[in-house]
Amino acid sequence: LRRATAFVSYLWAAPLSALLAALDEGGGASRARGAFFWVDIFAVCQCKHTPESARANRADVDAVARVLAVVDETLLWCKPWQDPATFKRVWCLYEALDVGCRG
Repeated sequence: LRRATAFVSYLWAAPLSALLAALDEGGGASRARGAFFWVDIFAVCQCKHTPESARANRADVDAVARVLAVVDETLLWCKPWQDPATFKRVWCLYEALDVGCRG
């Protein structure tokens, strides 16, 4: 494994195949630089139905800020372009705010 160089902020309701296609097509400049994408659906525990899984979820969510602090760039899923659903999700707004505050 390598250090993530690009954080991907997107709407979980988006089809994974569409997200991966966007990274393959639109992430061309990032890929050309050898970007290593960090996609939360593969790294963050989503299960919260037991106390143990809830603790794992909290730890994973807390780790997102650390990931945002070390990546070189953040890619934001904006589909449809005219009215991105991403901006209607609080978590995506948090990610964008965190990145914006870091400069």
